[in-house]
Amino acid sequence: MFKNDGKKKSALEKAYGILARRPYTEYQIRLKLIKSDYSEQEIDKAISELFENHYLDDNDYAERYLQILIEKQFGRRRMFDEMRRQGIAPTLAKEIISEGYSQEHERECAMRVAMRATDGLKEDASFREKARRISLKLTGKGFDYETIHYTIDHFPSL
Repeated sequence: MFKNDGKKKSALEKAYGILARRPYTEYQIRLKLIKSDYSEQEIDKAISELFENHYLDDNDYAERYLQILIEKQFGRRRMFDEMRRQGIAPTLAKEIISEGYSQEHERECAMRVAMRATDGLKEDASFREKARRISLKLTGKGFDYETIHYTIDHFPSL
């Protein structure tokens, strides 16, 4: 946090150092600067300059983060919650998810998750047991009721 001459780095210098390692959202940078005891005015000025110089871009961060969440096979609800935890604004999170993750893609993903959820069940497991297992797994992954219901209705071995 201190330069070689013993003086505290500016909030902007600190933010550049943080961003040199990986991308962050405005919210995440703001939290890191607050923890480093910079004033609100210093933080606001640094954040503004980072946006002006294109070092911060929450939209780009959200688009990239969506791809990670798709790989983790999460449903829309869980994706939204995860984006919010990263500090992405609710309107931006909803927009990015709706543009980058179609209902058809979500249903395909839910079906893959359901297949894995029933892998360990015995061949003679009841419909009720398979449906329960699928429902629990999809709920935990953040799929909504409509998608879960669709998946159970269209599951090949039920």
